[in-house]
Amino acid sequence: MSASNHNWVCFLCRTSARRPKTIETTPKCLSCGANCYCLGYKVSIPKKDDVKAWNAIRDSSRARDFAYLDIRQRQSTRLKHDLEKEIARMELMETNKDRTRQIKKLKEELARIE
Repeated sequence: MSASNHNWVCFLCRTSARRPKTIETTPKCLSCGANCYCLGYKVSIPKKDDVKAWNAIRDSSRARDFAYLDIRQRQSTRLKHDLEKEIARMELMETNKDRTRQIKKLKEELARIE
């Protein structure tokens, strides 16, 4: 992991601050008190009066976040489906102690995901 500082920005005030990525809590904006958003260390921060550039950064960040959430949701759905298929397959087999224990573990894992 990189030890460099990252750009944390407030889209409401169009301000930025450099803080470590690994800090425990999300930094607050010094102007308005809102949570800042981490852009990373490679993104260049536009000037405060460049509203169009700030809006473009905000929109691209939102699109990236939504895409990430969509991927996570798909992965979760796929994992649930796979667990359900495996449970159904194992329940069709003869019962034995080890298989019953394995089915129980799979059902517990499925319950944690849901």
